[in-house]
Amino acid sequence: MKKLIFVTYILLSHICVNAQYKYVELGDGKKAQGIAVVDSAGTQININGRSDTAKVSIKGPIDEMTGAVETITYPHHEIHEGNSYSVIYGGTISNNDSINFVITVDSSYQAHFIYGAASGGNAAISLYEDVTIVGGGTPMTVRNRNRDIGDGGGGATVLRDPVAELGSVILDGLLLPGGTGGNSVGASGSARDEWILAPGKIYSLHIQNISGVAKAMSLRIEWYIKPAQ
Repeated sequence: MKKLIFVTYILLSHICVNAQYKYVELGDGKKAQGIAVVDSAGTQININGRSDTAKVSIKGPIDEMTGAVETITYPHHEIHEGNSYSVIYGGTISNNDSINFVITVDSSYQAHFIYGAASGGNAAISLYEDVTIVGGGTPMTVRNRNRDIGDGGGGATVLRDPVAELGSVILDGLLLPGGTGGNSVGASGSARDEWILAPGKIYSLHIQNISGVAKAMSLRIEWYIKPAQ
Protein backbone atom coordinates (compact mmCIF):
# COMPACT_ATOMS: atom_id res chain seq x y z
CA MET A 1 0.00 0.00 0.00
CA LYS A 2 2.82 2.42 0.78
CA LYS A 3 4.26 1.83 -2.66
CA LEU A 4 0.95 2.77 -4.33
CA ILE A 5 0.58 5.95 -2.25
CA PHE A 6 4.15 6.97 -3.10
CA VAL A 7 3.73 6.53 -6.83
CA THR A 8 0.35 8.34 -6.92
CA TYR A 9 1.76 11.33 -5.01
CA ILE A 10 4.60 11.83 -7.44
CA LEU A 11 2.40 11.51 -10.52
CA LEU A 12 -0.36 13.88 -9.36
CA SER A 13 1.88 16.55 -7.87
CA HIS A 14 4.05 16.96 -10.99
CA ILE A 15 7.09 17.54 -8.79
CA CYS A 16 10.34 17.60 -10.73
CA VAL A 17 12.38 15.21 -8.62
CA ASN A 18 14.54 12.15 -9.01
CA ALA A 19 14.48 8.78 -7.27
CA GLN A 20 17.65 7.27 -5.87
CA TYR A 21 18.41 3.93 -4.25
CA LYS A 22 19.48 4.40 -0.63
CA TYR A 23 20.06 2.15 2.35
CA VAL A 24 17.14 2.09 4.76
CA GLU A 25 17.77 1.32 8.43
CA LEU A 26 15.38 -1.34 9.67
CA GLY A 27 16.67 -1.55 13.25
CA ASP A 28 18.64 -4.33 14.97
CA GLY A 29 21.56 -3.55 12.69
CA LYS A 30 19.66 -4.65 9.57
CA LYS A 31 19.52 -2.71 6.33
CA ALA A 32 17.50 -2.90 3.17
CA GLN A 33 17.41 -0.75 0.07
CA GLY A 34 14.64 1.66 -0.67
CA ILE A 35 13.81 4.48 -3.07
CA ALA A 36 14.20 8.00 -1.68
CA VAL A 37 12.79 11.08 -3.41
CA VAL A 38 15.56 13.67 -3.88
CA ASP A 39 15.88 17.07 -5.51
CA SER A 40 18.35 17.95 -8.26
CA ALA A 41 21.07 18.50 -5.63
CA GLY A 42 20.56 15.01 -4.21
CA THR A 43 18.90 16.23 -0.99
CA GLN A 44 16.13 13.95 0.25
CA ILE A 45 12.68 15.56 0.19
CA ASN A 46 10.39 15.09 3.16
CA ILE A 47 6.72 14.48 2.38
CA ASN A 48 4.20 15.61 5.02
CA GLY A 49 7.11 16.17 7.36
CA ARG A 50 8.19 12.53 7.21
CA SER A 51 11.13 11.41 5.14
CA ASP A 52 10.21 7.75 5.54
CA THR A 53 6.91 8.23 3.67
CA ALA A 54 8.99 8.89 0.58
CA LYS A 55 10.75 5.53 0.77
CA VAL A 56 9.56 2.38 -0.89
CA SER A 57 10.93 -0.88 0.42
CA ILE A 58 12.28 -3.17 -2.29
CA LYS A 59 11.82 -6.80 -1.40
CA GLY A 60 14.38 -9.19 -2.78
CA PRO A 61 18.01 -10.24 -2.37
CA ILE A 62 20.81 -7.68 -2.17
CA ASP A 63 24.26 -8.48 -3.54
CA GLU A 64 26.74 -8.45 -0.64
CA MET A 65 29.69 -7.35 -2.79
CA THR A 66 28.14 -4.26 -4.39
CA GLY A 67 25.06 -3.54 -2.28
CA ALA A 68 22.93 -3.51 -5.44
CA VAL A 69 19.47 -4.90 -5.73
CA GLU A 70 20.00 -8.09 -7.71
CA THR A 71 18.96 -7.17 -11.18
CA ILE A 72 21.98 -9.07 -12.47
CA THR A 73 21.25 -12.58 -13.63
CA TYR A 74 21.16 -15.22 -10.95
CA PRO A 75 24.22 -17.12 -12.34
CA HIS A 76 26.13 -13.80 -12.25
CA HIS A 77 25.14 -13.38 -8.60
CA GLU A 78 26.51 -16.86 -7.84
CA ILE A 79 29.91 -15.74 -9.17
CA HIS A 80 29.89 -12.92 -6.60
CA GLU A 81 28.94 -15.41 -3.88
CA GLY A 82 31.87 -17.68 -4.74
CA ASN A 83 29.60 -20.56 -5.80
CA SER A 84 30.43 -20.61 -9.53
CA TYR A 85 33.10 -22.81 -11.09
CA SER A 86 34.74 -23.49 -14.43
CA VAL A 87 36.92 -26.06 -16.21
CA ILE A 88 38.36 -25.59 -19.72
CA TYR A 89 40.67 -27.58 -21.96
CA GLY A 90 41.88 -27.13 -25.53
CA GLY A 91 44.24 -28.88 -27.91
CA THR A 92 44.73 -30.35 -31.37
CA ILE A 93 42.44 -33.36 -31.71
CA SER A 94 42.77 -36.07 -34.37
CA ASN A 95 39.82 -36.89 -36.60
CA ASN A 96 37.20 -39.01 -34.76
CA ASP A 97 38.89 -38.38 -31.40
CA SER A 98 37.28 -36.36 -28.61
CA ILE A 99 37.78 -34.18 -25.59
CA ASN A 100 35.80 -35.89 -22.85
CA PHE A 101 34.98 -34.39 -19.45
CA VAL A 102 33.59 -36.87 -16.90
CA ILE A 103 31.85 -34.96 -14.12
CA THR A 104 31.11 -36.54 -10.75
CA VAL A 105 28.57 -34.52 -8.77
CA ASP A 106 28.80 -34.57 -4.97
CA SER A 107 25.82 -36.21 -3.31
CA SER A 108 25.16 -33.04 -1.29
CA TYR A 109 24.69 -30.71 -4.28
CA GLN A 110 22.99 -30.05 -7.56
CA ALA A 111 25.26 -28.62 -10.26
CA HIS A 112 23.51 -26.03 -12.45
CA PHE A 113 25.58 -26.54 -15.55
CA ILE A 114 26.22 -25.00 -18.98
CA TYR A 115 28.87 -25.77 -21.58
CA GLY A 116 30.65 -24.12 -24.47
CA ALA A 117 32.74 -25.61 -27.25
CA ALA A 118 34.79 -24.52 -30.24
CA SER A 119 36.28 -26.47 -33.13
CA GLY A 120 38.30 -25.74 -36.25
CA GLY A 121 35.92 -27.98 -38.21
CA ASN A 122 32.77 -30.05 -37.88
CA ALA A 123 32.28 -31.43 -34.39
CA ALA A 124 29.58 -33.20 -32.40
CA ILE A 125 28.70 -32.57 -28.75
CA SER A 126 27.12 -35.28 -26.59
CA LEU A 127 26.12 -35.57 -22.94
CA TYR A 128 25.62 -38.85 -21.05
CA GLU A 129 24.24 -39.66 -17.61
CA ASP A 130 24.93 -42.62 -15.26
CA VAL A 131 28.47 -43.03 -16.56
CA THR A 132 30.81 -45.62 -14.99
CA ILE A 133 34.47 -44.65 -14.64
CA VAL A 134 36.71 -47.64 -15.40
CA GLY A 135 40.06 -45.93 -14.77
CA GLY A 136 42.64 -43.39 -15.81
CA GLY A 137 41.94 -39.83 -16.79
CA THR A 138 43.54 -36.50 -15.93
CA PRO A 139 42.10 -34.63 -12.91
CA MET A 140 41.16 -31.11 -13.98
CA THR A 141 41.60 -28.06 -11.77
CA VAL A 142 38.21 -26.64 -10.80
CA ARG A 143 38.51 -22.85 -10.97
CA ASN A 144 36.38 -20.65 -8.75
CA ARG A 145 35.16 -17.78 -10.91
CA ASN A 146 35.43 -15.37 -7.97
CA ARG A 147 39.20 -14.97 -7.82
CA ASP A 148 39.13 -13.71 -4.22
CA ILE A 149 38.38 -17.35 -3.34
CA GLY A 150 40.73 -20.28 -3.85
CA ASP A 151 40.28 -22.99 -6.43
CA GLY A 152 38.87 -26.43 -5.70
CA GLY A 153 35.61 -27.53 -4.18
CA GLY A 154 32.71 -26.78 -6.44
CA GLY A 155 30.57 -29.73 -5.47
CA ALA A 156 31.96 -31.78 -8.36
CA THR A 157 35.16 -33.35 -9.67
CA VAL A 158 36.16 -33.45 -13.34
CA LEU A 159 38.36 -36.00 -15.13
CA ARG A 160 39.54 -35.49 -18.70
CA ASP A 161 39.53 -38.50 -21.01
CA PRO A 162 39.23 -41.38 -18.54
CA VAL A 163 38.27 -44.86 -19.64
CA ALA A 164 34.53 -44.90 -19.01
CA GLU A 165 31.37 -46.79 -19.84
CA LEU A 166 28.77 -44.38 -21.16
CA GLY A 167 25.31 -44.55 -19.67
CA SER A 168 22.12 -42.98 -20.99
CA VAL A 169 22.48 -40.38 -23.72
CA ILE A 170 20.65 -37.12 -22.94
CA LEU A 171 22.22 -34.94 -25.66
CA ASP A 172 23.22 -36.85 -28.77
CA GLY A 173 25.58 -35.52 -31.40
CA LEU A 174 24.68 -31.80 -31.43
CA LEU A 175 26.47 -30.50 -34.53
CA LEU A 176 28.94 -27.63 -34.62
CA PRO A 177 29.04 -26.95 -38.39
CA GLY A 178 32.66 -25.85 -38.83
CA GLY A 179 33.32 -27.51 -42.20
CA THR A 180 35.41 -30.44 -43.37
CA GLY A 181 38.93 -30.98 -44.61
CA GLY A 182 41.55 -28.28 -45.00
CA ASN A 183 39.13 -25.54 -46.05
CA SER A 184 36.95 -25.57 -42.92
CA VAL A 185 36.30 -22.27 -41.18
CA GLY A 186 35.49 -23.52 -37.67
CA ALA A 187 32.55 -23.00 -35.35
CA SER A 188 31.67 -22.45 -31.72
CA GLY A 189 28.53 -22.86 -29.64
CA SER A 190 27.24 -22.98 -26.09
CA ALA A 191 24.20 -24.01 -24.09
CA ARG A 192 21.68 -21.18 -23.79
CA ASP A 193 20.05 -22.55 -20.64
CA GLU A 194 21.43 -24.68 -17.85
CA TRP A 195 21.18 -28.39 -17.22
CA ILE A 196 20.72 -29.37 -13.56
CA LEU A 197 23.05 -32.29 -12.87
CA ALA A 198 21.65 -34.55 -10.16
CA PRO A 199 23.41 -35.18 -6.82
CA GLY A 200 25.63 -38.24 -6.72
CA LYS A 201 25.51 -38.94 -10.46
CA ILE A 202 28.31 -39.13 -13.01
CA TYR A 203 28.06 -37.42 -16.40
CA SER A 204 30.15 -37.38 -19.56
CA LEU A 205 30.31 -34.35 -21.85
CA HIS A 206 32.42 -34.71 -24.96
CA ILE A 207 33.12 -32.97 -28.22
CA GLN A 208 34.18 -35.21 -31.12
CA ASN A 209 36.13 -34.10 -34.17
CA ILE A 210 34.21 -35.21 -37.29
CA SER A 211 35.89 -32.85 -39.78
CA GLY A 212 38.03 -35.47 -41.51
CA VAL A 213 41.38 -34.04 -40.37
CA ALA A 214 43.04 -32.99 -37.10
CA LYS A 215 41.66 -29.73 -35.73
CA ALA A 216 42.12 -27.37 -32.79
CA MET A 217 39.25 -27.83 -30.34
CA SER A 218 38.26 -26.63 -26.88
CA LEU A 219 35.62 -27.58 -24.33
CA ARG A 220 34.43 -25.42 -21.43
CA ILE A 221 32.02 -26.17 -18.61
CA GLU A 222 30.65 -23.77 -16.00
CA TRP A 223 28.35 -24.45 -13.11
CA TYR A 224 27.10 -23.13 -9.80
CA ILE A 225 26.02 -25.33 -6.91
CA LYS A 226 22.90 -25.49 -4.77
CA PRO A 227 22.18 -27.90 -1.90
CA ALA A 228 20.49 -31.12 -2.95
CA GLN A 229 16.70 -31.06 -2.65
